Amino acid sequence: MMREWLWKTVAGIAADVEAPGFKRIVMKPVPDRRLGFVDAEYQSAAGTIRSNWKYDDDTWRWKFTVPEGSVAIVTLPGETISKEYTPGTYTVEKSI
Repeated sequence: MMREWLWKTVAGIAADVEAPGFKRIVMKPVPDRRLGFVDAEYQSAAGTIRSNWKYDDDTWRWKFTVPEGSVAIVTLPGETISKEYTPGTYTVEKSI
């Protein structure tokens, strides 16, 4: 149960229930400075999903990987608008 909470909430990795087999991934991390960083990976039916974030002073840096054959619906912390990402590895920065 704790591991599932870490993946879904802190790392922000969840399956879209309308697209079985992780064909569509919902990525919406909830970072917390008290944790310092997160380095998570999940072996899904579609391939390895990665989520790695850390704080550098007032900047939050997130590196994530979307496996081949999947898309990710990504929502950054504190935002309500999502963006779709195709397979690949991305780095996003946000001032916090």
